[in-house]
Amino acid sequence: MVDSELGEIPKGWKVSKIGKEFETILGGTPSTTNKSYWENGTVAWINSGEINKFRITEPTAYITKEAVDNSATKLMPKGTTVLAITGATLGQVSRIEIDTCANQSVIGI
Repeated sequence: MVDSELGEIPKGWKVSKIGKEFETILGGTPSTTNKSYWENGTVAWINSGEINKFRITEPTAYITKEAVDNSATKLMPKGTTVLAITGATLGQVSRIEIDTCANQSVIGI
């Protein structure tokens, strides 16, 4: 074991930020007052409340392609590990089994 800023870690390990080691995708919520972002949507979207499931196979809602193109939300590919970064599910981890967007309380790794 060796000392690190986190305490002792195994020899040969290093301390690093997730974003330096992996691609991260931060979610976003399209404006809920813009009906063209939500009505007749075909793009899956989840909120952080879903992160209490081991695997996410169904979206919370659907948004439109226009919402993806014109808001902060980004598409996360199937197989992405997602982490709740705020709210009641803070710290929970799940795996998405669908291509989906997510709200701003979710980060994809």
